Amino acid sequence: MAFHKTISNRISMLRPLLILGVVYVHTSGGASDSFAELHGVFQEIAGFFKNTLFRASVPMMSIIAGFLLFKANLDLAPAKMFKKKFHTLAIPFLFFNLGYVAFVLLSKQLFGVSFHVNFAGLDLKGWGNLLFGLQDYPLNMSLHFVRDMLVTMALVPVLSALVRNAPWLGLIAVTIVFGANFDGYLIIRGTSLVLFYIGALVAVQKHNVLALDKYAVPALVLLLSSCLVYSVFKIEHTTPLIVTLPFLVWIAAALLQGSRFEGVAMKYSKYSFFVFLAHGPVMMLSWWVVNNYMRFIPAPIYWLLAPILGVACLIKVYDLATRHVPTFFNFIIGARGKPDFAERRRVARPVNAPVYTPEYRLSLATV
Repeated sequence: MAFHKTISNRISMLRPLLILGVVYVHTSGGASDSFAELHGVFQEIAGFFKNTLFRASVPMMSIIAGFLLFKANLDLAPAKMFKKKFHTLAIPFLFFNLGYVAFVLLSKQLFGVSFHVNFAGLDLKGWGNLLFGLQDYPLNMSLHFVRDMLVTMALVPVLSALVRNAPWLGLIAVTIVFGANFDGYLIIRGTSLVLFYIGALVAVQKHNVLALDKYAVPALVLLLSSCLVYSVFKIEHTTPLIVTLPFLVWIAAALLQGSRFEGVAMKYSKYSFFVFLAHGPVMMLSWWVVNNYMRFIPAPIYWLLAPILGVACLIKVYDLATRHVPTFFNFIIGARGKPDFAERRRVARPVNAPVYTPEYRLSLATV
């Protein structure tokens, strides 16, 4: 029981930290995506975090998604899985991306405010990408992860057959096809599917994901030193680093087990998915405001504080929405929190009610 609780707690602790990393990656005014374009001390420091350390976020979320889905054996019930993922992934993707498109269009038409999106020159393919991410990033760029997860869900029956019958051959095949981008536009970031498969493999083969916790300190040292090497020597090909970082982060996170920090982070885990869905428009709008009305704010100050303030605002929106429009809000964020949960907790547990195991509780966190 303690084993499963440790895994569940670690995932809950990491989730808000990973999302905060994503927000920093998508915050303007910091550093370029290319090491060669970094100039000055601040950009070098920002580049260290943006282009190395924080890049572990999406890959780790892919591993966790694969692990939790296969841990719950949802791959063995595809009809149930597809229905569940329509609510938890497709609806949030459509609402938060199409809503973003509508906001940008209306801002241009009604107020003449341009957010550097040229709708006039778009052909059918361009609209397909902006609206649905058909062959490229959607307008709400961070949602490419959700878009890729939707495609991954469609591939789960195939992945399940590989994981459960030819696991290592399947890993090689998936790595070649998706890691080398032979799939074309099917998955925008092929490494996400490879890591999803690895998470699934770990779950099905029941590997002890806490076995390396005793090496948490060496893992932390290796994690930071690897990021530093890439930053100092300006190594542009970061794929090897990006697919390695999640494993080091997971092991290093053992240092926080049972700490006060773990408890605080777990408290904010419930906000993570909403912050992920909504942070793109918020950060874009904040950068527009600063550029047009608050140029006196130095770029370093903006880059450091804007993500924290933006996330704080979204947490407040979450709390207000769950209080005043719980049913609607629960629907658009993927049915991830039942509005009557607090009331149900107050009801006495029936004598013959089933006992839910730690594995079941862990499965409830499936992305």
